[in-house]
Amino acid sequence: MPDDGYGVVCYFRDISSQAQARRALAESEERYRSLFDLVPVCVYACDTDGLIRDYNQRAVDLWGRAPEKNSPEEKFCGSFKLFYPDGRFMPHEESPISRALRGEALEADALEAIVARPDGLRKNVIAQPRALRNDRGEIVGAINCLYDITERKLAEAAAAQLAAIVESSIGREARAPVEHSVSRR
Repeated sequence: MPDDGYGVVCYFRDISSQAQARRALAESEERYRSLFDLVPVCVYACDTDGLIRDYNQRAVDLWGRAPEKNSPEEKFCGSFKLFYPDGRFMPHEESPISRALRGEALEADALEAIVARPDGLRKNVIAQPRALRNDRGEIVGAINCLYDITERKLAEAAAAQLAAIVESSIGREARAPVEHSVSRR
């Protein structure tokens, strides 16, 4: 420094690795968003309190509405109402994603539900919730995929109805010769 006490000190820091990390993160987020938006199923994410943080257009289509993100009024699922497969009301706090956020291991029969939309339409779904954990194993949120199985359920019901009709017809035809031979005597 000069004798008068004034001078300039320059400090240089190489931030190229930080810039590269930011670019890599942005690219990763773009890939995630593309996958999130392109998958042909309802996908949504919740934080540990069950607040809906994000969802894709398929979720809006299934739910029949676009829930407000991060709202305490919109927890665990964006559907208007939920029901168990037998038709009983399912509180959102008992939904598969809510149970996953509590760390429960869910059996296959606990993953089916009926989503009710505001317009009254109901859709049968299979839920596939996954708790998201940090590096210490603590649950930090969850992501859920809902697969619409309504058409499959309708086909199963139609097949069961057809089988009952066939069984009923076969039963009548099998009895007819016996009844006919008894009435001739």
